[in-house]
Amino acid sequence: MVVSMTIDMSSAFEHMNDIERNAFPLALTSAMTRSMFLISNKYLRKEIDRYVEGGAVRFSKSGILYQKASLSNVYAAVYYQKDRHYLGTITFGGKVKPHDTASVLIEPVNQKVNKYGNIPRGSLKRKKTQSHLYFLGKPGNRPYGLYRRYKKKAPGLVIKLDRKERHQEAIFPAPQRSKRIFNRLWNDLFYDAMRYRLNKSKYRNPTGF
Repeated sequence: MVVSMTIDMSSAFEHMNDIERNAFPLALTSAMTRSMFLISNKYLRKEIDRYVEGGAVRFSKSGILYQKASLSNVYAAVYYQKDRHYLGTITFGGKVKPHDTASVLIEPVNQKVNKYGNIPRGSLKRKKTQSHLYFLGKPGNRPYGLYRRYKKKAPGLVIKLDRKERHQEAIFPAPQRSKRIFNRLWNDLFYDAMRYRLNKSKYRNPTGF
């Protein structure tokens, strides 16, 4: 996800005195970092539940991150962790493709998940090799997926899968929401940051002595 916003603080800077100008750089980077933190952690991680059926799992939410600004790099951002590629797909739309010849995971059904709400690593691969207990298929009109074999009853769906490439509509308006939230928060965040830096400042106007 890329959200580009440029802050023009030149007008405000021109009206500052020397003490305020001295506090300005740290106040600016602090406010930029704080705004990105709030957008990613307080807002987007909660708002994604409104757009994903059943809500997003903790693992997905933890992929919404922020970059801190610094005096050497006056840049802050909200971004997605690289291995959460699906977050970009639900944000901007696009094709969902299998990573290889294996099936695409859709959802766990009768499968234990870890504390993040995800299937433990290697679980699907391990079960696929246990052909006496599990099989991949589409029995009758039931969904395609991994099924557990039973002797005296119909196979039980364990993990629902998909083998086909499909188009994903953009359903999570993260960039638009981020801009609105930023515009609403920025003035207060910068004011608070300036007030904090001024209270901490040891800078004094030159006296000439």
